[in-house]
Amino acid sequence: MKRLQRLRQSKNLRDLCATTEFNTAQLIQPLFAVEGLTRDEEIAGLKGVLRQPVQGLLKTIQRDLEAGVKHFILFNVPQHKSDLHLDLKFSKSAIGAIKKEFGESLHLWVDTCLCSNTTHGHCCLFNDRGKQDLPKTLLELSHLAQGYVEAGADGISPSDMNDGRTEVLRKMRQPKQSP
Repeated sequence: MKRLQRLRQSKNLRDLCATTEFNTAQLIQPLFAVEGLTRDEEIAGLKGVLRQPVQGLLKTIQRDLEAGVKHFILFNVPQHKSDLHLDLKFSKSAIGAIKKEFGESLHLWVDTCLCSNTTHGHCCLFNDRGKQDLPKTLLELSHLAQGYVEAGADGISPSDMNDGRTEVLRKMRQPKQSP
């Protein structure tokens, strides 16, 4: 029998999924990192939610950790957009800065979607005829997810609606080797 242990891998994940009570361990704070931004900007329609440079994020995270929040989901908005071979430099830098500053005291999820990276803002890549190219889209999503994990993300959070993406993302995960 195969036992799925992925929701029991860390104390943060166990607390997130606990069903005996509701507390701050089950809250996930969204963070919006925007490359090139020099100061915090409130997001219209989301009172109190900010688009921030990385240094602003670190202050927000510190305050939220002190309030008991342990889970964060990072939405990256790079300055340079592309429709092929997405540049992960900003995303990796933001993830690395957060994990370097806070380490295991938080669980960092990263939104895994193409929309903020592409010039057209859609969650997919298109072929020459302007139709969705699902194989290329899934490949690029897997590269995105792999880059986030390599940069230190504790989890990825796919928000696109592409068919087959969960299967592709799970297949790319390498099982840990036992000693």
